[in-house]
Order: sequence, then C-alpha cells, then structure tokens
Amino acid sequence: MMEGCDVARQEHALVRRALMGVAALALTLSGMGCNVLSKLGPANCDRSIDANPPIPYTEGTVEAGVYMSATWDLDAPKAAQELLYFPGGMRYEIAHHLGEVPRWWTAYLSFDRYGSDTESLAIAAGNQVEVRDVDDTVITLVNATCSEYWLLLVAGGADTTPPDDLPDEE
Repeated sequence: MMEGCDVARQEHALVRRALMGVAALALTLSGMGCNVLSKLGPANCDRSIDANPPIPYTEGTVEAGVYMSATWDLDAPKAAQELLYFPGGMRYEIAHHLGEVPRWWTAYLSFDRYGSDTESLAIAAGNQVEVRDVDDTVITLVNATCSEYWLLLVAGGADTTPPDDLPDEE
C-alpha cells in the first residue's frame, strides 16, 4: 500500500515541476516583449518602403472636379468597377488628374475586388490608408496594416468653377 502512495507522490511531484517549468517559460517570454515573441511565431508582413516601393497608378476618371480610381456605377463595364489590390505594406502613387492639389480625399476599402457591386465598401480608418504625399499630380498612399484590402480613392475640390455652358437661372 505504501508503494502505491510513493508512486502517486512521485507522479504528483513530476506534474508540479512540469507545470512550474511551463509557467516560468511563459513568464520569461512575456517579459521579453512583442518583438521577441513575433520572431517565435509566423513572420509579420514587411511594410518597409524597400520591400514595397510605390506603384504608379494612372487610371481612373475625373468628373465635375472629382477624381475616382474606379467607378461605383454598376452599369459601367466590370473593368471600370475593379478596385485596387491593397495588401499590407502596399504603396500607390495615384495620378489624380485634377491639375492642382486636391482639397479633400476619401479612401474606401473592401474585402472584395468589386466592392461597390457587392455593396461592401467602407471608409478607411486609422492606419488602413495613410497619406504619405499629396501634390498637384499624385496622392501617395500606404496600407500601414498587415491586412489585405481592395482600395477606392476619391479626391476633389480642385476645380470648383462651373462650366461656362450652364443655362442661366431665371
């Protein structure tokens, strides 16, 4: 009978030592910080400019002083509705064709290539879309997250002069 108790005590002591070892390892790793922990797990996306040089984009349209990188007109050809692929770290230099610095811009994101067709567009927030530069020819954007999106850029306010051929009001 005593032999059974001794075996049970030895097993209990081994389990206790193993649990204390796991707890000590967890405390040690948690004190090392996120950088060390991320090296133990899967690699994060590389968002550096070296790994993600800006990609020029010259498509899109301007109507009534508003630039759109794609249309949300569902009657337009499917190619005109396609949003820009925007994975983590991606940078775009988007030629806005406005002729001067835009006064405003809005970035919309979707998880779908044809976000307006699937009604899954939302305004970007936080570091989903960061503006790195705006001038009279391009807007430079970066996806500063590690998430994958599809991008629609809308910018305008540069041309606020109404066309000369508008009818007079009476």
